[in-house]
Amino acid sequence: MTQSLGVLRFDAARIRPDYFAVHGYKWLLCPRGAAWLVTRPDRLSELKPLVPGWKSTNPPYQYFGGPANLAQDARRGDASPAWFSWIGAKAALELLTSLDADQVERHCLELAGQLTGQARAIGLRRVTDGPGSHIVVLHTDKADHVALRLREHGVRATALSDRIRFGFHYFNEEPDVVATMRVLRGGR
Repeated sequence: MTQSLGVLRFDAARIRPDYFAVHGYKWLLCPRGAAWLVTRPDRLSELKPLVPGWKSTNPPYQYFGGPANLAQDARRGDASPAWFSWIGAKAALELLTSLDADQVERHCLELAGQLTGQARAIGLRRVTDGPGSHIVVLHTDKADHVALRLREHGVRATALSDRIRFGFHYFNEEPDVVATMRVLRGGR
């Protein structure tokens, strides 16, 4: 979910995962340090914190080592908050939840589809043949060189050995695809 939550829709009520963990610094646009674990209520009793602390105990939060009086609810998994990360996370999540999730997903998939189709037309192929995604990974023998040229033209991408990786979010627009393709075609 870390690679899609914030861009692709996720119906937790329909899927009902036992545990659902996600960090916020990628597609949720949060600062590093903000992460969540959601546990289905019927699985909560199985949740055992690896390093319990004062936030995972019952009030009055008296834990100084030794056996912990763990909270019986989801607080048992709490850790001391990373205050600055949570300030940024709150702002990012307010922004994301103000957007229409269907529209965000559609927008990102359309841009990724445009890049995929145009790249295919010049001989670059997706690394996988799976379903469409907001992440496009193209095979190239010159990934480092391509990433450098893209960066010189204001396009951010990641070089990974024999591939180049692009990710689209709601703030991307069609001119981003145009700029990327200009570089991939070798033009200025």
